[in-house]
Amino acid sequence: AETLSEVEDAKQNWRKCLHWIMTTHVEAWRGGARITVGQVIADLKDSVIKLDEAQRLLGQTGLGLLVPGEVAGVADGYVLAVPSDHSGLKRLFRDSDWASGGWKDALRQCPHDGVMLTDGKINRVMIAGERERCTLVVLGRYQKAGER
Repeated sequence: AETLSEVEDAKQNWRKCLHWIMTTHVEAWRGGARITVGQVIADLKDSVIKLDEAQRLLGQTGLGLLVPGEVAGVADGYVLAVPSDHSGLKRLFRDSDWASGGWKDALRQCPHDGVMLTDGKINRVMIAGERERCTLVVLGRYQKAGER
């Protein structure tokens, strides 16, 4: 069934949700243009911007960003912190399937071990001056995870 043309572009709910996050414009302008969440992270990796600027830009959208090693057991890439409830994320998801707040549950449907971290001992992250309970997305692991 997966090879049928009708479903070949179908994505799982958790992957669609994260794709929505990564391709949404941040609530800020840089250099006269609006950029996406994914572009902020790519610019950080490519040293176009510094960590504090990336965290500030993502924080305005309601997202957090942790560096490799900042989360216990994660040394293989940046970690995106997606709060369970945040007014910025409600704006980010306003025209989506997750507009009513189901993004936390969608992300936690990921079947790949170590991509989404939800342990209460590590998932409280400071975002724009407030400590938030988050689903932590290990971006390097997400990019390597299979489609299904």
